[in-house]
Amino acid sequence: MADRSPPRASKRALATVVALGALLSIPNLFVGPLHDDLVHQLVLEGMFDLPDDPLGLYEFTHGEASNREMIARGWLHWWTDPQLTLRFFRPLSSALLAIDHALFGRAAFPSHLHSLLWGVLLFATAAALMRRCLDARTAVIASLVYAVAGAHVMTLAWPASRHTMVSAALGGLALVLHLRWREDRRPVAAIGAPFALALSLLASETGLAAAIYVLTYEAMVATGSPRDRARAALPTLVVCGAYVAFYVLAGYGAHHSGTYTSPFREPLSFALVASARVPALLAEAIGAVSTFAYSTDPTSRVILVTWGLVSIAGSFGLLAVVRRSGDADGYRRLRWLFVACVTSLVPMVAGLIGPRMLPMGLFGASAMVGSAITVAWRASRERRGAARHALAGLAIAIAIAHVGLGSLVRLTVPFAFAAVAEAERRLATEGESGGCTSSGLVYLINGADAVLSVYAAPSIAYYSPQAVGPDARFRVLASAPHDLQVERTGERTMTVASAVRPRGENIFEQVFRSHEHPLREGDTVVAEEMTIRVLEMDPEGPASFEVELDRSLDDERVCLIVWRDGALRRIAPPGVGESLTVAHEPGPMGM
Repeated sequence: MADRSPPRASKRALATVVALGALLSIPNLFVGPLHDDLVHQLVLEGMFDLPDDPLGLYEFTHGEASNREMIARGWLHWWTDPQLTLRFFRPLSSALLAIDHALFGRAAFPSHLHSLLWGVLLFATAAALMRRCLDARTAVIASLVYAVAGAHVMTLAWPASRHTMVSAALGGLALVLHLRWREDRRPVAAIGAPFALALSLLASETGLAAAIYVLTYEAMVATGSPRDRARAALPTLVVCGAYVAFYVLAGYGAHHSGTYTSPFREPLSFALVASARVPALLAEAIGAVSTFAYSTDPTSRVILVTWGLVSIAGSFGLLAVVRRSGDADGYRRLRWLFVACVTSLVPMVAGLIGPRMLPMGLFGASAMVGSAITVAWRASRERRGAARHALAGLAIAIAIAHVGLGSLVRLTVPFAFAAVAEAERRLATEGESGGCTSSGLVYLINGADAVLSVYAAPSIAYYSPQAVGPDARFRVLASAPHDLQVERTGERTMTVASAVRPRGENIFEQVFRSHEHPLREGDTVVAEEMTIRVLEMDPEGPASFEVELDRSLDDERVCLIVWRDGALRRIAPPGVGESLTVAHEPGPMGM
């Protein structure tokens, strides 16, 4: 594994790998806009109650006064903590989205093509890193594992999550340039590395992972005296220090949200969260088990964390084998890439985790996987009988899990994203919420699915703007994942209660309020024409509450809607003293 100068054939093989990664990305070109894509475009078009700042598209809140106004307007839910902060400093990624919109309007294809170009740069950067750190055969295999990884599908199919791919491509470039400076004595690379790192951080806070690779390289691989290595690490430390200081002092990050934990404000809570989320991400990066369901399925969380710990144990076993092989340089580099992989995932776990958090972590993980395949296959050539077959089978199984299943994910999952995008379009154009007047007061009773609770209002504003007048409001009343009992208690009042107690968790409800700052029984929330009084609370959120309007529930402007039979359906309010059951039905995301 000591040969870090593969012959030209290896370069051609790496180029072929990059091309294969691009080909597997083609299905993403045909996914429509979805989720935050809609919000970003509405903001850029001046149709959303957020500043149309082309450099601040990831700043979703702007202080308590703005939050209260957005709650009043219905853009934030009534249960939102007024002190909620969801502000992320991603000016480069925001600018790229704004450029897409300025050049191509709402056309999704050119935006996806733009994402694909970043994907190609990312795959090429990974290949350059593998070529420098691994022997020729292992470099090709590791580059292949990286280029076909299923984890890339989210960043390629969903432009709003492109920021982690852009950051990883630039961060990977910074890492390769740093190695060229340190190992090849290229002075231009010494300037380019911190510049690329700065761009990576301007794309996303996940660029901190690139700095971790550089710093651990200096600690574990680089030659020279401690002073020389500290001097080489200084530009990275300066860039990161300036970035973190600005990020914190300017108030960026997420606070008062149940799905984000600040490592600066809540270090102990963050450490506890990271102890589960980092192994879960490793379960996908090394163990080839997708993290798509981690946030929404408690059982999946247990499986992923367990498999992640198994993957860590297997990695230690692989490192022991490589160490015994006598390849000191190869062992040192592989050990560095593994440590960098694990530690680089720590900055990724402050919020909801999933495949989009993995582009940087996959640099080290793919090196580990490629090495595991190579080591197992070579060992099988030296054995006979059952041991030979077992080791060959292990190499093939790892290859199938990563290359085979990864390719399958890349070819098929974009169709799932396209289905969600189409569901959001149909929700807005074929549902019965449009039956309300353009000044209607629309109340969605059962919004457990994220498409309904978070993205129904943006979908309607995006696809059916004629149905949204300046006086219209769209409010989600409940997101408990259960049947709901609705009882009309007066001309202008009704109660909504979960039919299951204690009510269950909805992770997307927690985005807007943390368990550390819960609503309490008796709390009142006023949102223009609507007043909510919390009647009963469960650990996971409001279990029952009263809704009081400033007019009769029978008023022509009042529209009660429910998710039923795959669409938004308008229902008549019950009579005074009467009740009805609103059944829970999984929405477009299966929630």
